[in-house]
Amino acid sequence: MSQAGGPSLHTRVEEMDWLRGLAILGVIMIHVSATMVLERPTLLGMMANQLGRFAVPAFLFLSGLGLSLSKRPYPGYPRFVLYRLGRIFPAYVLWTVIHLLVWSRGGRHLTPAMVLRAIWEGTGYYHLYFIPLIVHFYLLYPLLRPFLRQTKGLVISLIITLVAQVIANYLYRPSWLHIRDPRNILTGLFYFALGVWCADRVALLKSDRRTLWNVLVTMAGVGLVA
Repeated sequence: MSQAGGPSLHTRVEEMDWLRGLAILGVIMIHVSATMVLERPTLLGMMANQLGRFAVPAFLFLSGLGLSLSKRPYPGYPRFVLYRLGRIFPAYVLWTVIHLLVWSRGGRHLTPAMVLRAIWEGTGYYHLYFIPLIVHFYLLYPLLRPFLRQTKGLVISLIITLVAQVIANYLYRPSWLHIRDPRNILTGLFYFALGVWCADRVALLKSDRRTLWNVLVTMAGVGLVA
């Protein structure tokens, strides 16, 4: 939110709030239905779990869109990275430590090396993998933005993501490839790139429903392959 009388540091897009709210509900749906998929499988649980799977792609899309719409000045790459990490890392480290303390029953057999590794790898608890994933995109964003803003860049990112998802889900893959690791940016690159691409075309997407539907259908289609 901008200060009174000051310039806005972010282009306001109300639809982002709606999508963010739906994505949060999707994450809740995934976690609530997890026991009905893993422990006591039911058709309702599996349907609810799959219906919520749009959430992570939606958050990646919103991250690319939000970064590109931001007008905050960054005097150099290090300042950009420090600012972005400063917004998410304190809470991430706190919750990683809390989860480790809970699951180790008060910290017994927990070493500083184990804590640092969990923070580095996002393994303090399963859902925390998203933070290392998004940090990778933050680190690459200043370098990739000029390319991803172009339609050519978007198409190439789509091809990369489709190939990565097909390999991860349907083909033999050597263990060292780590293609199924949820922190692998290749399987989510297109969603982030789509957000960057859409940032330059917000007015067009709002005025041209056909273009908007093409974007949504493409995003959903890539998600179905996963």
